[in-house]
Amino acid sequence: MINRELWNTFPTDIQKGIRDAIDWRTKAIIEFDYGEIQRGIDYAISKGDNIITLTDDQIKVWQDFVAPVIQNWIDGLQAKGLPAQKAYETFKQLVKSYPGK
Repeated sequence: MINRELWNTFPTDIQKGIRDAIDWRTKAIIEFDYGEIQRGIDYAISKGDNIITLTDDQIKVWQDFVAPVIQNWIDGLQAKGLPAQKAYETFKQLVKSYPGK
């Protein structure tokens, strides 16, 4: 995080370098996390546990179930003047952009 005024004082090549570094690090963290998830799954399977992958229809059942709770949370934050709906919509778009969504 950086103050926008300070950010705007940086030359565009420095801004690009910082953005590139952030993109690289974000990708590295995601790859590490997915590796850890897979190691956990492999370990569970090696111990005889069953891993169940939900279908899109099954996931939708859960999404529909929690939708009123999420909307209530958003409404409460919006009432405080916070851009919760926009943040939530952005979050949903970001989730779609990652593998294994």
